[in-house]
Amino acid sequence: MKQNESINNILNDMRNFMLSRKNILTVDELEAYTGFSKSYIYKLTMDRMIPYYKREGGKILFFKRSEIDDWILSGPIITKDAYFNQASTIRNQKR
Repeated sequence: MKQNESINNILNDMRNFMLSRKNILTVDELEAYTGFSKSYIYKLTMDRMIPYYKREGGKILFFKRSEIDDWILSGPIITKDAYFNQASTIRNQKR
């Protein structure tokens, strides 16, 4: 049993390493890369909420990893301290 776990861990590490080297991802690879379910990925593409590519007349979806990284990080939530610092700065500028 432990040997199977070790082999699975090694295979997962290899897959993650290979994904980190790829610039273009398929839906399956994007699922592994982001942890989003396939159904959620398809919903995002149908709603045009995520950047993706598809060959004309094709069915396979492709994603640029760099665009996915930018998309994921596009909505930062600032900390309370940063929020209050911004509010204080704006308040002082209005004076």
